[in-house]
Amino acid sequence: DAWFCGYQQTVVGCSWIGYDQPKNLGKGETGGSAALPAWIGYMGKVLRDVPESFLPTPDGIVSVAVPDRGKGPALELFYKENAPAEVESVAPADESLAPVD
Repeated sequence: DAWFCGYQQTVVGCSWIGYDQPKNLGKGETGGSAALPAWIGYMGKVLRDVPESFLPTPDGIVSVAVPDRGKGPALELFYKENAPAEVESVAPADESLAPVD
């Protein structure tokens, strides 16, 4: 079986790919490869007319710019007391979990 679950502020969606009776899906089949496409299709339709929104960052959580495998910095979330000291802390302008391109 392969599962993928995700959410938005108002909707939770899960997709499942598998067989009614236990059977191998094949080498390397995971939720992120087998079940994700169905989840993307479902959530795309459900959220088509829903305005984009972001969850607020909880107290004590900071966004830190970290290297992203040569693609440039990416924002990762840390408890303030566990944030890496050698990288610069970056807070989104509106203190939300705004996405990074």
